[in-house]
This record gives sequence, C-alpha cells and structure tokens, in this order.
Amino acid sequence: QTMESVVLDELVAQGLTLATAESLTGGMIGSRLTAVSGSSRAYRGSVVAYAGDVKRGLLGVPEGPVVSEEAVTAMATGACRVLGADVSVAVTGVAGPEPHDGQEPGTVWMATCVDGRVEAVRARFPFDRTRTREFTVISVLDALRLRLLDGAGKNAGEGVTAGGAKRLAGRGHQGRHPVMVGKADPAVFGNLQNFGLRTFGRNNRQIDDIAIADFRQFAVRH
Repeated sequence: QTMESVVLDELVAQGLTLATAESLTGGMIGSRLTAVSGSSRAYRGSVVAYAGDVKRGLLGVPEGPVVSEEAVTAMATGACRVLGADVSVAVTGVAGPEPHDGQEPGTVWMATCVDGRVEAVRARFPFDRTRTREFTVISVLDALRLRLLDGAGKNAGEGVTAGGAKRLAGRGHQGRHPVMVGKADPAVFGNLQNFGLRTFGRNNRQIDDIAIADFRQFAVRH
C-alpha cells in the first residue's frame, strides 16, 4: 500500500471527498492521488496556486506573507470551498535554493482541514529542493491519514463515520503498527526529529510502517 492509496481508501470508506491546495509542490500531491485507479471516487481536484496573487484571489489568503500559518490555513479552507470537498490538504513553503518572504529554504507550512477544523504545522526540511517537495507531499498526506483514522475511531459509536470505523475495526488497524524512528534505517531516518517529528504526530509519536516505507522510497534514491 502507498500513502495515497491508504488515504483514498479511508476517504471512500467514510464517504468523504478531498481537495488539495498546492504551492511549492506544484501539483505533486494531486499527481500522486490521481495515479491511483479509482481516485475519482473521493478526489475532487486541486488548486495549484503558485503566485501570491493567485493564492489571494482564488483561495482567500489574506495580505501578508504567503509562507505562514495564516496563509496555509486559508488555503485549506479555500480548497474545500472552491472545490466543494469535505476535507482538504494545503501546503506552502520555500523549496529553495534561495530564501523567500524572509523564510529559509526547507521551511514548509502544511495544513489539513477535517470536519471544518484546520490543523497546521510548520516543518524545516534539511534537504535539497527535490526532496523538500517530496517529503512535503508525504508528510501532509500522512497527517491527513492520521486525522481520518483518529476520526473514525472517535466516531465509531456515533454513526457519523460508521463506515470508516467499521472498516478500521475489521482490519485490526492494519498499517498502523509502530516503528521507532531510526530503528529501521538510522542512516535515512536519523535526522527526522531535527526537522520536526510533530509533522507526523504529537509528542514525538512513532512513525508507522506506511510512513516509513514512503520516506525510504524518497530518501535513499538521492
């Protein structure tokens, strides 16, 4: 299983639709999602808003820095509004190699919008332009995956996301077996904590096997 296929399966199980708003990744999130057969069951589309005036005009980003919590929050809510989706992910940042808006290369803001509530996180990736963009894609999809799974568990007795909760219980939380960062491959994952493990979970929560597999895919080939 890939990160995007797991996310799409969970969206379908819970009867939710997804929109994406991308800046520094330039459509990479949408590309990964649409590479999965049947993605149209849940994926509505993407707004690739690279220029600041496009972010403001299409997604309602306020005046001010476009690499900020305020900007990515507006992008996430704007994507749901513009594309008529239930949930969304949004990313904005500085892929490098030059600084932008007073932010150093590798600075990325990522957001997920679920049940009308936006959660945003800032990360500093110590990578080149290519890997910064790739890790941004993986990280925001993983953040959405975890929120969807957590929501399914919390609402299991309420009937709100009964389909997703039933599916989650039936598979015994398959794909969420914890793997400690660095244990599987210290050379690849040893620096994850340095650029913000909070991207993947609160309080240095363990990255699980699906995330580990995707990180290895991009980290070892460069």
